[in-house]
Amino acid sequence: MISNSPQNMAQSSTERLLSEPSRIDSEANADHDAQMNQWLDDVSENWHKTAKKVRKTEPLARTSKKSVQQLCYGLDDQLVSNVAPLIEHVVSRGSSDHEFEQLASLSESIASSAHAFRQSGLESFTQEVSDAESANELPLLAALSALLVASRLRSIVLDGNDQHFERVIRSLQSIEHVVDPDEPDSVLLYQWLAIELPLTIASQLIAIKPFKKEGKLAAKRFVEVTRELLDSDAWPNACCLRHFAPLAASWTRCIQLAKSCNFKLGSSFYAQMEWVPEQFVRLHGPKHRPVLGASPQTRSERSFVEFVLQLDPDGRARRLAEISGLTQRQGKKKASVRDVDFVEPGCVSEWAESAILKSSWLPKSPLVALDFSTPHSLMEVSTRERLIQGALALEIRDDGQPVDLSDASFEVVCELSNEEVSYLELELKCGDLKLYRQLLLSKQEHFLFFADAVFKSGAGELDYRLKVPLAKGVDVVRENGTRELYLSLDGKGIQSLVLPISLPEWSSERCRGLLSASKDETRNVHELRLERAVQLQSSGGALYSPMFIDLDPKRSHKKRTWRSLTVAEGLQIVRPEVAAAFRVQVDEQQWVFYRALQSIGNRTFLGQNFAGDFFAARFNAAGQVSELVEVE
Repeated sequence: MISNSPQNMAQSSTERLLSEPSRIDSEANADHDAQMNQWLDDVSENWHKTAKKVRKTEPLARTSKKSVQQLCYGLDDQLVSNVAPLIEHVVSRGSSDHEFEQLASLSESIASSAHAFRQSGLESFTQEVSDAESANELPLLAALSALLVASRLRSIVLDGNDQHFERVIRSLQSIEHVVDPDEPDSVLLYQWLAIELPLTIASQLIAIKPFKKEGKLAAKRFVEVTRELLDSDAWPNACCLRHFAPLAASWTRCIQLAKSCNFKLGSSFYAQMEWVPEQFVRLHGPKHRPVLGASPQTRSERSFVEFVLQLDPDGRARRLAEISGLTQRQGKKKASVRDVDFVEPGCVSEWAESAILKSSWLPKSPLVALDFSTPHSLMEVSTRERLIQGALALEIRDDGQPVDLSDASFEVVCELSNEEVSYLELELKCGDLKLYRQLLLSKQEHFLFFADAVFKSGAGELDYRLKVPLAKGVDVVRENGTRELYLSLDGKGIQSLVLPISLPEWSSERCRGLLSASKDETRNVHELRLERAVQLQSSGGALYSPMFIDLDPKRSHKKRTWRSLTVAEGLQIVRPEVAAAFRVQVDEQQWVFYRALQSIGNRTFLGQNFAGDFFAARFNAAGQVSELVEVE
């Protein structure tokens, strides 16, 4: 699946959207806000009339234990644990004056500052959020708490007094200013505070015109924001990829709220949102965990998956979810991969600056996720377990001087997917240099070929360093005498094998390169470190640094070998900075890889003639080459 929506590519970036005031149409709403404040000033005089209006209308969204739990879908367990006392308080639905006083005090604390939670009226809640570990989650905690408080508004009107109501409403009206565009969680905060919060208030107090009008404005915001964040197939922009799971939950809730209030969202909006369940399934890896998520250990419960599947119009996303193991079978017939073999499991989007390479929809199949919106791409690699996760720290030196990558950005130059492989090639322009990054995922033989090629037009020295962060719990085992590394998990043994195929196999052979491993003590994870250096002649060329990552745990511990191949052109051997070829063997399986690094020419390697840019193939049982991918 390739997702490049012209409609969305022409739109302004999400960063611009979030750098504006927290309400998209804040200037247009200035008069409305003044009217709202005037109405609140008069609320005491009109209190009995207001309560009578609310009492006459049926609640459009009833507060229940189930609806409150739905607010926590997709969130980190620690965040949910911190807000648990407030959840219990809301679910209990007490109507005493003391309980309403607590809600009013809490609302004022939220509005004044997220950090004012430490002075919250709920004693046990105060203890939970006052520790240092929770400090980074306080803005999200504030927003989630505001939604919980808003779900009690109807009961405050019916059973409380005008002072409680006014304090809560004034606080909730100002809470959206907690959103800081520079916060990494600003997309999720904006969705909660500028869209879901006013829709929740409107559903509680639809009989009161100012809140109904505010809800309509939030519905309009909802349509505009999703148009910015998603393409026409609902593939998310990189800025919301890490929060896609809780965002999908909020979108589903907001659609329900808008429908209950009879707010129109438009046919094009619903056509776009029908794709959300399929992308939701696609963006899940092993053990029901969202890929590239902000909370790596968070799992999507089946009730959460079923909740999002309400948006599935034809049952296709449900079949995908069943095959992926995210939900249980419904009906007598079990969903089969054959039912969805026409649906590509991966997706590449240049507009969203992200990609998923996936071998199949089955739950333990190899997966590679990449957010290439920055030079230091976020990457996740998993099979049965998550193996690689985090930002790829890239460092390049040109004649000893560090290359500034701060303004560089990746572009997609080649993408293809067939029954054999998924292949993606990206280009990063950095000054006089160009970096090409290749990712080839074998769908049948379960390996990842990952390579960076740094191109330079003239003579000089190139130095390259790449740090690859491993997932939590993944350890590194070194082999004696050779340069490969194993990735292992406690109690589960070897899960993967990493071969630095541009370096000699035997560590006794001298070379200008290194594959090593170290531990990042601050994050308590291991990381791989690949280093290469090359001296280019006046005709230029490239530094090529490929890795072969075996993703078959049963094969990874078996015998393996690799070597660089001789490449010739016009009966002359070419330097490895001009063209490079490699042969890899793990157990009984063998592959060959070739890359042109200076200019494309008719070259020979291993008895094969090739005039293209990149070539990958396997050796079959008869020793013949069977092509996997060819880039001309």
